[in-house]
Amino acid sequence: MIALFSDIHANIEAFRAVLDDAMNLGVTKWYCLGDVVGYGSDPGDCVKIVQEKFLGCVIGNHEAMLNSVSSNRECDEYGGAIGWPLKITRRQLGRSKAMGRLCSLPLVINKEGAMLVHASPYRPETFTYIHNDEDAKASFECQSAFVAFHGHTHVPAIWETDGRNIRRATPGNPLLHSEPAAVSCDFNLPAYHGDQASEARRIICRLRCR
Repeated sequence: MIALFSDIHANIEAFRAVLDDAMNLGVTKWYCLGDVVGYGSDPGDCVKIVQEKFLGCVIGNHEAMLNSVSSNRECDEYGGAIGWPLKITRRQLGRSKAMGRLCSLPLVINKEGAMLVHASPYRPETFTYIHNDEDAKASFECQSAFVAFHGHTHVPAIWETDGRNIRRATPGNPLLHSEPAAVSCDFNLPAYHGDQASEARRIICRLRCR
């Protein structure tokens, strides 16, 4: 079984809780969809787990921002909610190999028959959000695999297309089973925003491939 994590945002308590859940489900392979850092106060511990345990990780917009700053003054230009976590990450990781690996992560990984990306497959370097059918259409047009997984929005969602129509699945409007279809999934982990903790939620989606 494969586990995909996204938007950990340096929240070590939530990360460990969901790791425990995944291990109890029998997970043997681990991938991350980016934003290991940002918002939370434990980027060092979260990065260590991802780099030691996970088979792959794509770069998120928070890692990209980290890669763009060279001083605490430049971190402050992002404002408190973003700048403070950038400074925390710089202090905890310094000039370590872990920092170098974090800032050189790929934008896209194609593994296990799926496309892994932090935001949208459409111009992934711009970290575009997928909020509606038009966003999903652009994503599908650039998707390089039958299934794509992404994070970024912090809102769980599943989109599908038959090549003509695009539809967002909901509890009362489940996925179609007609062929051909393509599916893009969006997962969320609990995250800290500034000094305020968001509602703690564990969202687990189990996808069975045949």
